[in-house]
Amino acid sequence: MPSLSPTITEANIARCLKKEGDQVAPGEVLCEETDKGTVEMECMEEGYLAKIIHGDGAKEIQVGEISVMEALHKSFYKKL
Repeated sequence: MPSLSPTITEANIARCLKKEGDQVAPGEVLCEETDKGTVEMECMEEGYLAKIIHGDGAKEIQVGEISVMEALHKSFYKKL
C-alpha cells in the first residue's frame, strides 16, 4: 500500500478495478483506496496482475504492506 500522505499509516480498499490475470500498464488504475477520501492506486510497471492480496472492502492495510502482486510475463502469473 503506497503512502497517500506523510500522516497516513493505513488505508482501506474500496474496490478493485482489475482482476487477476489482467494485463496492466503504467498509469492504469488498479483499485480505489480510502482513508479520509477516495484515491486511485495506479500501476507502476507493465505486466499482469498475478495476485490480489487485499481485495474489495479490505480494511486497515498498513502503508508499505503488499496489496497486489504483478508478474512481468503472462506465463508467470499462474505460478504465484
